[in-house]
Amino acid sequence: MERADLKVQDLPTPESEARVRVYEAREGDVGMVVFDKLPDPPEGQEYQLWMGYGDEVENEGTFVPTDPERGSYHKLLSPPQGFAEYDYVGISSNAEGGTERPPPASDPDWVVQTRL
Repeated sequence: MERADLKVQDLPTPESEARVRVYEAREGDVGMVVFDKLPDPPEGQEYQLWMGYGDEVENEGTFVPTDPERGSYHKLLSPPQGFAEYDYVGISSNAEGGTERPPPASDPDWVVQTRL
């Protein structure tokens, strides 16, 4: 993909030092979220990515930063409803293996919660 084919958006993360950037194909079908400056997850825990649209929040899997020194991770997504439908990105810190449901909005396990 070339830059002209992408919409790029930096998302606000007011309660975290983490940075979130979203790359979305102009067609809205595929996109990628890129995270930087994620702190190391607590011992025995890993991160879990949550993407939402409307009242739905989907578990997009667990991870540890792929570049621990920079706290970086990226995820390419091509959901059936289209990437353009997403309006929420969240990362929570959970026990290894993750959880089926996201924690409550005010839970301290959230590292990032932001709107697209």
